[in-house]
Amino acid sequence: MKIRIRSTLIICVFCVLSTLFALTSCYGNTGELVATGEDTTEGGSDHGNTAEPVASEEDTTNGGTESSADAPALPEGYFAAPTVEEARKRVLDYYYQMSQVKWICKSDMDFTKGQPFTSRLYYKAGETYYGIPYCSRLAYLEQFRMVDDENGYYTGPIKYDTCIGNSCASSIRVAMNTVSGNITAWSSADFYPWTDKGLVKVGDYDWNGIDVSQRDKLITKTVNDKNGVQTIYEAYALLIPGDTIAARWKSGSSVIGHARLISAEPTVVRNGKGEINGTKSYLTVYEQCSSFNEKSDVNTTFKINSIYSFKDLFEDGYIPSRLAEFEKGEIADAQITCSKVSSAKTAIGSAYPSGTISCDNYIILHVKVEFIDSDGKVATYAEYAPKEKSVKLDGRPFSVPCKDLPEGDYRYVVTITIGPGVYTYCDTPVHKK
Repeated sequence: MKIRIRSTLIICVFCVLSTLFALTSCYGNTGELVATGEDTTEGGSDHGNTAEPVASEEDTTNGGTESSADAPALPEGYFAAPTVEEARKRVLDYYYQMSQVKWICKSDMDFTKGQPFTSRLYYKAGETYYGIPYCSRLAYLEQFRMVDDENGYYTGPIKYDTCIGNSCASSIRVAMNTVSGNITAWSSADFYPWTDKGLVKVGDYDWNGIDVSQRDKLITKTVNDKNGVQTIYEAYALLIPGDTIAARWKSGSSVIGHARLISAEPTVVRNGKGEINGTKSYLTVYEQCSSFNEKSDVNTTFKINSIYSFKDLFEDGYIPSRLAEFEKGEIADAQITCSKVSSAKTAIGSAYPSGTISCDNYIILHVKVEFIDSDGKVATYAEYAPKEKSVKLDGRPFSVPCKDLPEGDYRYVVTITIGPGVYTYCDTPVHKK
């Protein structure tokens, strides 16, 4: 009997030790689940695998557990959806990066006649500036960097209507495109809930009885006056960093406007009756303006964390809005798809890359196809800033014809940038004969 008990104990101890060994193999020496990709909640990995390891879930069918090791692998080029809080931060971070990019003006850029409100906007050759230029276009930071040469000089178009830059409103739009492929608002006439361009209202105001169909002619102060001071003040008080305000007003014979991005929580002061004091309450914003910031120590058209009282904003006609995805609490995930993209062996013998790159829910900000030599230097490349959800690589030649590259070993690298991060489609060694 004693021999049987001892045999049974030995067997039990062996089983326990075997189980512990198996768990250690699955979880590593630290007891934590070993991830197969980087945690890219804040911007994506170089390989497109953005998922954190899936935690084990109880199997309610048989009372056991299902290891995350059995969960299906995420597809290449996939980026998990961020939280709304993370998405708001991404919008603000991208906008701030656009405001800080440093460049040197290569040729005079006279925008003083571009619009009545740009009468003082003149970029001088040889001067250093900060922030993407102010103009009538729409440009992403990645596109601007394509025309910023190795010495820091801007080499793009120099006219007001063709310059690689943004206006007050389009700078907000491109920042929001890092978390939404649905917003299409471009000008200050678009940044309102009634335009159906990706924004919804914040607060309880309405525009019933006001003709908002001719958005270019609308004076937004009429909406504020209809709703009253406290209704609009209460709407301002509900704004969250990453939301926006915009206004349109009469200037001579024209109607012009401005848009601002909320950068901090509102400061709200109430009186004894609970009403908001518009003079003491204020919003903090990021904004790009049509003239240089005279309070800045550097040449820039951006103002970071400017402060405006509720009272002044109301009188100027500013309307509060929010990205629709923020209001719904639903930010999309992303899947990049590469179709018939040139292989390394094909590309090294071609004049230009080929294939199509698409993304389901996001604007593609940048694509770069390059050959890197054995010294780690870029030997030749082709790059794209499509501003769309899909781009064809055909037709854009490499910076140096591949046939002119010296014989040797190279790495063929294709990277795609979207709001959630950078996906490296391939990084393949290839020999050039």
